[in-house]
Amino acid sequence: MPFLRSLLILGTLAASLHAAEDKMRLVRETDALTPDQERSGLHVPPGFTVQLFASEPLINKPINMAFDARGRLWVSSTVEYPYAADKARWSDPQGTRVKHSRDAIKILEDTNGDGRADKVTDFADGLNIPTGVLPWHKPEHKAGCIAWSIPNIWYFADTDGDDKADHREILFGPLGYEKDTHGMCSSFRMGLDGWVYATHGFNNTSKLKVRQPTEHTEDTEKKKSGSVSSVLSVGTSELELHSGNVFRFRPDGSRVEIWTHGQVNPFGLCWDRFGNLYSADCHSSPIYQLIRGACYPSFGKPHDGLGFAPVMCQHSHGSTGICGIVYIDGGVWGPEWDDHMLVGNCVTSRVNHDTVTFTGSTPKANEQPDFITSDDPWFRPVDLQLGPDNALYIADFYNKIIGHYEVPLDHPGRDKERGRIWRVVNLKHTVSSTEWAEYASSSQKMRLVLEKGSPPQRKIATDWFAQSPELWKTENFAWCGNCYEALHPQTTDRRAIEANTWVGLRTGNEGDRARVAMGAANFLEERDFTWRHASVRFLAALDYWPDEAKAAMVLTAREITTTQTATLRILSQAIASHPAPEFVAPMLMHLGRVPHEDPSLRLAIMIALRSCLEVPNGCLALQGVKIPASQNADMVQLVSSARSAEASQFLWDQFASSKDVEQQQAMFLHVARYGESKLVEQAIALARKSSESSDTHSAIQKLTAIHNGLTERGAPANPELLQWAQQLATQLLDSAQQQPAPAWTSSGEAQWSLQPRKCTDGTEAQVLQSMAKGGGDEEKRTGILKSKDFTAPAKLTVWINGHRGPPTSKPHDKNLVRVVDAQSGTTLASVFPRRHNDCRREELDLSKHTGKTVHLEIVDGDDGKAYAWLGITRIEPAVVSVNDFQSEDSTRTALKTLAMLLQHTAPAVLREKLSAYLPPRPAPPPLPVSPEQRQQLDTLIATRSAAYAKARPDIAAGKTVFTANCAVCHQIRGTGGLIGPQLDGIGARGPERLCEDILDPNRNVDAHFHLHTLILKDGTTLSGFLKGEAGQVLILADAAGQEHRISKNDLSKDTTTPMSLMPPVFGQTLDEKNFINLLGYLVHEKTGQ
Repeated sequence: MPFLRSLLILGTLAASLHAAEDKMRLVRETDALTPDQERSGLHVPPGFTVQLFASEPLINKPINMAFDARGRLWVSSTVEYPYAADKARWSDPQGTRVKHSRDAIKILEDTNGDGRADKVTDFADGLNIPTGVLPWHKPEHKAGCIAWSIPNIWYFADTDGDDKADHREILFGPLGYEKDTHGMCSSFRMGLDGWVYATHGFNNTSKLKVRQPTEHTEDTEKKKSGSVSSVLSVGTSELELHSGNVFRFRPDGSRVEIWTHGQVNPFGLCWDRFGNLYSADCHSSPIYQLIRGACYPSFGKPHDGLGFAPVMCQHSHGSTGICGIVYIDGGVWGPEWDDHMLVGNCVTSRVNHDTVTFTGSTPKANEQPDFITSDDPWFRPVDLQLGPDNALYIADFYNKIIGHYEVPLDHPGRDKERGRIWRVVNLKHTVSSTEWAEYASSSQKMRLVLEKGSPPQRKIATDWFAQSPELWKTENFAWCGNCYEALHPQTTDRRAIEANTWVGLRTGNEGDRARVAMGAANFLEERDFTWRHASVRFLAALDYWPDEAKAAMVLTAREITTTQTATLRILSQAIASHPAPEFVAPMLMHLGRVPHEDPSLRLAIMIALRSCLEVPNGCLALQGVKIPASQNADMVQLVSSARSAEASQFLWDQFASSKDVEQQQAMFLHVARYGESKLVEQAIALARKSSESSDTHSAIQKLTAIHNGLTERGAPANPELLQWAQQLATQLLDSAQQQPAPAWTSSGEAQWSLQPRKCTDGTEAQVLQSMAKGGGDEEKRTGILKSKDFTAPAKLTVWINGHRGPPTSKPHDKNLVRVVDAQSGTTLASVFPRRHNDCRREELDLSKHTGKTVHLEIVDGDDGKAYAWLGITRIEPAVVSVNDFQSEDSTRTALKTLAMLLQHTAPAVLREKLSAYLPPRPAPPPLPVSPEQRQQLDTLIATRSAAYAKARPDIAAGKTVFTANCAVCHQIRGTGGLIGPQLDGIGARGPERLCEDILDPNRNVDAHFHLHTLILKDGTTLSGFLKGEAGQVLILADAAGQEHRISKNDLSKDTTTPMSLMPPVFGQTLDEKNFINLLGYLVHEKTGQ
């Protein structure tokens, strides 16, 4: 009986695991439920309940939501997704309407207060996959919204009061949508400052251009007089965005500017009480706090010189499909819920939950039990919004399939009709829609909401007054529009004053805004610490500062303590958008005092300083500042990130005579990229002269830095630099020929290096091994290192380390150390590494071969990506020394660098000699898969899927296989490369789809990862993944993960092919056992277990 009971338990467990696995597949294997059936399976914490607010047929597929002041919910609803409507259906070239399209911006209303929408109005119909939507209208219109519909950001307006858009106006466009319809412009949110904040999605390229830029007379005069402003504050007339970014624009389309660079596919924005902006993101990290002007990781793209912004969320929530975000704050659900964050997870069918804690100004997301779980795997939360009733609204893109490129776009299982919006009610703090409608019925009641309401209520009240000119011109103007008086009222209600001032900033004229600036300056000059943070925020929102405001901000920068982190953060942001040399000294002081535990504050200060250094005379402000030696590294990084000739001159003055290699490298690179032409000439001359008394390696470093800077600048080849390179190459080649036979010679691609390693006798030795850092391409390279000939002793002792494949696999014989007869090539003795990083003593018996001429060979024949290296040291007797390798290796490395630099410009004879040192070119682009090959792949996929279904995979062994074969390009839980997609939660695809992805990677390729084939002007062909650009240089990653820098000046043609960089060889290189273990590991990762 106990045995049968155990079998029953195991069987039940196995069944539940299979059920969980089925639930997590990207193509769900259950049938659709009715809205009531789905609601019964939604689970929320105690004190909450879930209500159905809307469902089909009122809406179809909801994507984004937003509330207007009347409490009505505006929803972008689609049927067309995932395919954009063909241009043949467009009413005009602008795409104003689409024939027979049911895509629309809908207005949903709950007229009787029962928590469910009972009225729907198609405000704007005939659209094309609408995403972002924001209720807003010009004073002359009755209602309106800003929304995205392919291919533009539109302003839709109702001019006659019937809640139907009879005016359609393009704000920006046409913008990118062709590569990816799930990565377009979305998440439109109105900030307190009157800017519309938005996300730009994955893969597409968009060029936003102001159609009719307006130039205010006062703005023009301020510019002429040199008042404090910058591109960040004034906005720009054009902005080009590639893939993930966050940007903002004025609602009338008059200005647009970048907010942050990077992320992969941001979707969802929200603010906390300090005014910090947050986003949800797919494929990088679920949550980011967005520091204005900062860079965030985005599939291998480079940062801006200051490094990537801190990651606040170190966990993945089990998937890469995070969308929709809200920050619970200000007592909206009671103080116990303050500083909680919710994000939608459309892959795992959950709403995830984090608490946010702060170290100084740096936030950390702490994972909590999910806020919502669902028994129905079709539940797809794609957007979250807090309503004016304090309820949480969830857009449910109810679907059998959620993957975009993860599942074929034409899969017949994609649902186009069903969609739900859920209303999650906190039983203590949520009001009904009719109660809110009563608040919104008069300006006096809305005034109370503005001053006393919850954060979402005050936000909506601010927007309501900001676009109600008849109210702020009459009864409301005296208490809100006259902003200077609003800052000096009799009341002590700080929250009311702040709310009134935000409205005044958005509704008043230039004079009113000037009075706000003066009022805030007065508080700062009077050192009113109660109002310091608010005053700095008001000034940060202004485009221009009068002299008095600037003086007050300089005073604040000097006097504020670094421990006032929240205020110092917003002050740094204000300075970044209003830079001036006067801020340099105090902000450098703060930079030196910021604790390491607050990296967000440190980066914000660095961004502010960089902005100040980029204005005229900004770098001159550094001359009177005493910079401690401990800050030298910060200074080099900071000034090197400033894109100006003045910054180049400062680096030259400070570090031209420096003995620090890194400082000189940074200086030469920056001068070549941004310096005046005369300074570039001086840099080349100094580099050549200083190299006369230094080693060749140092000379090559300087030459390479200058060459890279000039290439990124797009400058033509510098004759003096090329002459120097040719001179160095000739000297090295001549020197190599005159040297005696080298102690070590290598063949193949393995990169041998000397590295310190421990030995099992407790000592440490320099080990000559076939890797330096390990992992990926480095270990994958194979080769043989051969010693010089020597006379064989009776016994040879060596210490070796290294591996023979992953620890869980059977040891192979590809890696070994052997003694070889120099004449016959016969192996006389050999030994294998003992699969350990530490060196172990081994003896080679040569007693039968004493006196023969022999040599050592260290053979690395393992092309795996991990556990694929070996090394040697302590050879006794000392017939050859590993230390002899160092100088020979530096010569080879230098010649390889010079060969790359001179491959198109050196004279023919020299080029021929250097050709032996050129690295192998990336493999040519793969050929398309033939029908016969496709059939073979289908058979292999079916066979491996069937084998997996019957197997019990070893998860630990599968992780080892992943590390060895996949981690160079793919990341799971923060470990691995980001050349290819991040794979957190990848198991949600299910084993069958994963078999396709691994064995036939060209079957479903995300457009962002299409193969680029570059043809250079000299006929050379390169293929790989285009990671990014550095000025006038393209950065290409090949199939081995190796980066190649290609000057745009050398490029003849760039062709994109819908094929993957991932090689279709794993059916041959992984046997069935290893494949099943790998598959088991990936399936196990479906929820980040």
